[in-house]
Amino acid sequence: MMHIAFTDRQKIDDTFNYFGGYAQAGYFVANQWQVAARYDFMDRNATSEDGIINMPAFGFNYFIKDTNLKLQAMYQYMGRKGHKTQLDRDNDDLGHATHSVTVMLQYAF
Repeated sequence: MMHIAFTDRQKIDDTFNYFGGYAQAGYFVANQWQVAARYDFMDRNATSEDGIINMPAFGFNYFIKDTNLKLQAMYQYMGRKGHKTQLDRDNDDLGHATHSVTVMLQYAF
């Protein structure tokens, strides 16, 4: 939960409350392979307007032995619901794709 009060300089005199969160889980199917799922949600428009963004994701992690490296592949869907009009729904994605695939190589130290 986050509360934002804008300043006069920003030419917005309203205050807004936002909320969001996520949950994730992973399961090792072999020594170095992990399947993972995550669910994010966010009320990006503040509680004063309708519309929530929800983003379920599924992926695989491969931990490269003795290197502190992790190779991650993830698919994520961005769903939008609860908006008053279709235009409001279409404009509430910040320009992000509805479907996305990400592959990352991460190093932990």
